[in-house]
Amino acid sequence: MNRSNKSNQSAESATRSAVEQMPIVVHLVESLKADGFRFDGSTLLFGVQHLMQQSLVLCWALNELGLSYDRIALAGKPYSTNPDVVDQLHSFGVTVQEPRDYDLTRTQSHELIDDIRRLSVRFSSTKMKYLNPTALVIDDGGQALSHFVQFVPLPYRLAGVEQTASGFWQPGFHTVSFPVVDVGGSAVKRICEPAIVADAAMQRIRNLIDTATLGRRAGIIGLGYIGSALYDELLKYGVEALRFDLRSSDSFTRGADLQALFNRCDVIFGCTGVDVTRDLISSGQDIVGGKAEKLLVSLSSGDDEFFTLKNELLANSKQSRSYRMGQIPDVWGERRGTRFRILRNGFPINFDNSAVSAPLYTIQGTIAALIGASCQAFQIARRSGVGDNLAQRTMLDSNFQRWLYRSWRPYLGSAQDERMLDLDEIGRLSAERTQPKSAQVAPAFGLWTDAHL
Repeated sequence: MNRSNKSNQSAESATRSAVEQMPIVVHLVESLKADGFRFDGSTLLFGVQHLMQQSLVLCWALNELGLSYDRIALAGKPYSTNPDVVDQLHSFGVTVQEPRDYDLTRTQSHELIDDIRRLSVRFSSTKMKYLNPTALVIDDGGQALSHFVQFVPLPYRLAGVEQTASGFWQPGFHTVSFPVVDVGGSAVKRICEPAIVADAAMQRIRNLIDTATLGRRAGIIGLGYIGSALYDELLKYGVEALRFDLRSSDSFTRGADLQALFNRCDVIFGCTGVDVTRDLISSGQDIVGGKAEKLLVSLSSGDDEFFTLKNELLANSKQSRSYRMGQIPDVWGERRGTRFRILRNGFPINFDNSAVSAPLYTIQGTIAALIGASCQAFQIARRSGVGDNLAQRTMLDSNFQRWLYRSWRPYLGSAQDERMLDLDEIGRLSAERTQPKSAQVAPAFGLWTDAHL
């Protein structure tokens, strides 16, 4: 058996195993196929994803629904991409980014834009094979959506999917000139996913930090979905946790401010997605507090929270600035007598380049949401003319959300929410912006109607 056949067999085996752990996705795909849904032969998909086992399931589902592997192009993130999964996707015919060296002193977002640009050159070659194709952009963080039109020349029908809430706040997102289905702000994702991420993070933290360290005072910066869930998780382990949120004037539990949090805490978790050290350092404020060592841990989707401090530490050390995907170093250094350790270059600690970040059966709802949103985006794109790509932000279909919530809850264990969402509550909880009525697409698949819920 030659190497190519062995690689294909390995990819097929890994995909079967992953699919078996995501019965919600299997049911969704079977229902869509039974209802006659199929992506047409000129539909292409370009995206940014965490290239892990769940990506195998996502691509399998899209392929089952008519979007063949060779019409999919995906860029990963260096802190989460699993090299084996990249090889498996490649063996199926998916276009994936080429391995390269990265620079610790550059932000993850700038490095990702470079990867998107490189991948778009290869994607454009695929696009040239089709006359007036439909392009779907599925994103994790807003960078692919913000740069796709710049890197991939027209014409095509176009619609996107954003799976994070932060993606809509990227500086370049205001330039997006085509419809985007909002998964990150959907009620089902906001309710079900944060506790899963917090639990995955705690599993990694327990493996990296000894009990004595974790038992000391911790600080949490950012009280969104993940920061709040992490706070609850730390309390379970008896950790004294101080909280601070940049958007709130009444968020610090003991009446202190951001500088005080740095001074008083030995372990600091960043959950806000912005550089919290820039203003502190530029204004000359002390962030050491006389402690001998501080551990900084990020749970956001990039490497932003401690970026200014990280580069100051690197400038005063002999640590190598270069790293490869899957080989993320900690950043060490001293500042005013305090030793800082930034875990994994400030990348989110719930990822470690392994094939999974959380049990597949718990995160299967996220993949199902992406599949549903891709189908919804396809319908939106097909309703428009070629080049007629008007900016819209559309809520993930409410009927679909209700079905997904009810299907997902039994797999969440103690993380599940006991609410039974109705359509009105889904609309209220989802990050829905006022849109023309025609923009609120209600796909005509039987699965997404009351008869099938």
